[in-house]
Amino acid sequence: MKNEPIIIELYGSCSALSFKTDSDAITYPLKSKGGFKGYMRDGTDTLGDIPPISLSKHYFNLGQTDVDVENLIQTIPHSICLTNHNHSNLLITWEKDTDEIFNITPSEMLVCAHQSALFELTFNPNTKSNLYGRKIICSVLLEHKKHSTFPFVASVTMIGHSFPVISNGWIPQYEIPQTVIMPPCMPSYPVYTTFLIKRFGHLPLMFQFVSPSASHFLVKPMLGVIYQDYEIIVVEMTPKPQDEQIYIERWTVYFNGNMKNEYYIDFKGYAENANVVFDNNNVLSFPPVMLGCQQFLQLAMRNVTRHTIKYQFYQLPPELNIQYISGEIDANDTLHQECSFSPDEPNIDYDFEVQCILNIVKKGVPIGSKYSIILYVRGSSKIGSLKATPNELYFKELEYNNTKTLHFDLINSSLVDIYYKLICTHRNWPFGNIEEDVKLHPASETIFSGSHKRITVSITPHTAVYYEFAIRYLIRVNFRSDALIARQKPVWICNVYCMCILPTLKVQNICAFGYNQHCTIHISKQFLWKRLHVNRLNKILENILPKERKSINIDLFPMFQCNKGVILIEWIMINPSSFPITLALKRIKNCSCKPVIKTFGYLLQHTETDCIHTNLCTVNMRSKILRPKEETVIGMKIHYTLIGKTAICWELDIGHDRYVMLNVVINCLAESQSQDNFLSTASVNFGRTYFGNKGIMYRVNWIYNITNNDLPYSIDINNICKVNKDYHYEVFSCLTQCGVIKTGTAIPLLLKFQPRMFGRYKVIVPITMGDKTEELTMEGESTFDFRLASYARTIPSYCACKTSLFPAYFSIDCIDVWFLPMHNVIVRMLLVYNNLDFDALAYEWICQDIPEILYIDIFPRKGILHPKAVQSFRIKIYTKGYPCRIDVHIPCIFFNASKRRIYQRSIIKHAILSQELAGQFTITEKGTYVPKPWIKILNKPDVYYKTLSLRCSVCTVEDESTKVSLLNELKASPANVIYFDDSKKCNVIDEKELCIVKFILEGLLWDIVNSKRFKKTVDSLIPNRNLYYTQFMMDISERKRLIRRSYISPPLTFIDSLLEQMLFSIIHDEFSLKTTHLIPNEDIRHRNYLKMLPKQKRTDLENELEEDRHDGSNDEDNNDVDYQYLRTGFRVSFV
Repeated sequence: MKNEPIIIELYGSCSALSFKTDSDAITYPLKSKGGFKGYMRDGTDTLGDIPPISLSKHYFNLGQTDVDVENLIQTIPHSICLTNHNHSNLLITWEKDTDEIFNITPSEMLVCAHQSALFELTFNPNTKSNLYGRKIICSVLLEHKKHSTFPFVASVTMIGHSFPVISNGWIPQYEIPQTVIMPPCMPSYPVYTTFLIKRFGHLPLMFQFVSPSASHFLVKPMLGVIYQDYEIIVVEMTPKPQDEQIYIERWTVYFNGNMKNEYYIDFKGYAENANVVFDNNNVLSFPPVMLGCQQFLQLAMRNVTRHTIKYQFYQLPPELNIQYISGEIDANDTLHQECSFSPDEPNIDYDFEVQCILNIVKKGVPIGSKYSIILYVRGSSKIGSLKATPNELYFKELEYNNTKTLHFDLINSSLVDIYYKLICTHRNWPFGNIEEDVKLHPASETIFSGSHKRITVSITPHTAVYYEFAIRYLIRVNFRSDALIARQKPVWICNVYCMCILPTLKVQNICAFGYNQHCTIHISKQFLWKRLHVNRLNKILENILPKERKSINIDLFPMFQCNKGVILIEWIMINPSSFPITLALKRIKNCSCKPVIKTFGYLLQHTETDCIHTNLCTVNMRSKILRPKEETVIGMKIHYTLIGKTAICWELDIGHDRYVMLNVVINCLAESQSQDNFLSTASVNFGRTYFGNKGIMYRVNWIYNITNNDLPYSIDINNICKVNKDYHYEVFSCLTQCGVIKTGTAIPLLLKFQPRMFGRYKVIVPITMGDKTEELTMEGESTFDFRLASYARTIPSYCACKTSLFPAYFSIDCIDVWFLPMHNVIVRMLLVYNNLDFDALAYEWICQDIPEILYIDIFPRKGILHPKAVQSFRIKIYTKGYPCRIDVHIPCIFFNASKRRIYQRSIIKHAILSQELAGQFTITEKGTYVPKPWIKILNKPDVYYKTLSLRCSVCTVEDESTKVSLLNELKASPANVIYFDDSKKCNVIDEKELCIVKFILEGLLWDIVNSKRFKKTVDSLIPNRNLYYTQFMMDISERKRLIRRSYISPPLTFIDSLLEQMLFSIIHDEFSLKTTHLIPNEDIRHRNYLKMLPKQKRTDLENELEEDRHDGSNDEDNNDVDYQYLRTGFRVSFV
């Protein structure tokens, strides 16, 4: 009902003439034909357009009229004035009432232009006591175009009743609002609204509005009769031009023509212009902001009027941005929108005036005049910075894929809020993916002026490197967006250091022991170190990454089939990192052996794989979790029981989805099979060699013959000759090119590499032994600096066989002697420990004498170690006439002397008993029964092998000064030959160092010479003088000659023997050794005896000896070492 009315005017033509579609009509603005304004056009609007005609009055209450004829003379007629506002004459035609109750006369009249005419209105009711109402239409046509024009329509509404004068009529039944509130309006602009008059009952309802004398309201219809349920009343208010005016009027409504049936209705309206109020007294004040950043504020625009207002901001400065520059605000509503301030110059205060234009909107169309409001905008730009406390974070060591969190405080001491974004940048080499591994929280936030924020730095490293990066911050444009200010440099605030540790393993040492083996090269440490590829395995373990799988092939040296022979290899693994590591070891089946079903008892069955390869190579691990710096042992037991080459695969899981595959190849030869792998190593690398060496440096490679026959060997030097021919110099050569290798022995190949040009050299040499050929690869590199020369890789020298699996272990099992001059000697000490609790061990060293190269002597060579005893050995290494690098293994054979004696006794007892039973027999009913010896021969004790490895480098006397350091030169013994150096001086020792060493030596020699031990040693070494020598007379010349001889310095060999004996004496006293290594080798006192342990007494052995003595058995093995051990109860030391 609040919508504007839709006015539909229907026109028709009834004429004998043809109708023209292009007929004219009386002109009138179209805007007055629609809506409330068109509906209310009955009256003349002085502010609007003038209509074609106007009536003096549109509503007439003709009052009470009787129906009697005699009363018709008394009726007073009413008149209406019609004015023609047109420039043409108009034909006025009034509609005729069909009931003839209401009449207008004359019904048709011609009104001249700008003239007026009067019409009479009469009321003639036809029924008593009734209500009457009628709207009569007036048609206005142009005089000269009355047949071709559409009329202009006007109306007059009339009411009346026929109740007697003394009658009040019937009681009206109605509903009407008490107050009608007009919509908001602007001054001088009318506004409209509607309300209803509802009728109840079946009788019609007549109403009439009576306005005050001065009114701004207009009602249509002013009067009428309601025959239906309701009547729509339209109210128009026309305000004054003044702003903010309230209009309140009380109108009277009469019903059924009776003054007693009156009702009062109030019309209220308000007229005001467009107005908007900004918060903070129309001042928008921004806090200080950094250059290039944005500061946001909420701008509240309150519409204090009852209108819908359209606003628009004009001439905004570039530093200011308003979310909605233009829009609409509903009545009494507040619009909140965001404004941003972004300065473009530093340290400047800004002050703007922004103009806002307002319009009132009605149905989407602006009406009325425009109004302007000024908004004052203020802001400033400042410079700010952040700092971190602390400015360095040390995560120390962090395990791979583990998370650690530290924090620092980010402080804003400036006057502005800072919208930061933290980033991480590498300080040095870009190791590690810091974008994925480092998390900062909060990485993008706002720090208000004078406040601080705690930043959490969380690192989850996925790369085993040293993380060294810097945390820097960038300035964001605002606190909502991650967009950064253009052309800015990151500002450093903090450094972060973290070492990511990927826990891994390292092969720290290896140790091997042989049982019943005839070839001892398998258990040599330096040989196993190469065959097991320990250096490569350590490199793989160090560099293997998560989700990687690496493999290493271990090709063991071939051996002949020996059912009882076993090689035990211990891998000493250490966790070098600072975090624990989880280990797992399992065998990967790669053979075609099928599972079989085995039955236990009657019902129990299970399926297992009957594989002959299972026991060829068994591996066990002592620990599953290794703590930091903790060691574990991986034991590998190898059996040569299956002829042919067998590949056994073991998978080592070191955690973090890392796997190392150990592919062990076991080559077992038959007795008649040829040996196809006879070289100790198939590749000889001379490393970097100083091309200015005066002497020739050889390298020794061994050829092993493990067969049962002597085999010839030969070397094809054609490739060597080609290389030498290309370089016009003998770069490679081999001194031992052919020969015969005896069964079970090895010979050295002397290989020479002497470059005279820079570069790398390589040659492949075929070597044939018997009917098999193997290729040897020789390669080397020349260098211009003798200090850059490369030597052999470091192998741990200490022995790691201190385990219950091995009966004995050494203090060291690998001796490195680097750059020992030719024709020299060096002495080393070795300690051997008996690991058995109750049994003695017999030992025997197989010393090595390599012609023209090296001789190794170990003293004592044979002997017995009592249980839990320690034996010291002196090792003398004699160099000969060839400078070379050589690897030598010195085997030591062990066997259990206690079990050996029991075994020998079982043989003797079995022989004696067999001899006694030889002539005895028993005759029974079943036949003749010959008794058998009931004493059985025990199993022969196992023989153990342990190897002492020696890596030696012998240099020429000419190159001694460039290879031997001063410290090693002082340790070395004097050479057996005299060398005259006629070359230019090439001193590598600093003069200051010589002065210091000289001072130290003088002090040491002074302490030695003035010691009592020195005097006693000199007395023992100088031959005893003839007691009668001083009784002879000497002349003066002989006396002077004797005095001159006393000033002659003693020979170097004498001083060497002197210091050597003093050194051994000191070691003997310090370690309380049982063997005196100063006594000559042929001394009878070096025969070994065993004594009983002070805390443990072998009563069982003594009882057996007593029984043997009582039996009176003749033991032919009295001179045996083991028998001596069992017979005597004490050991005599001749120290």
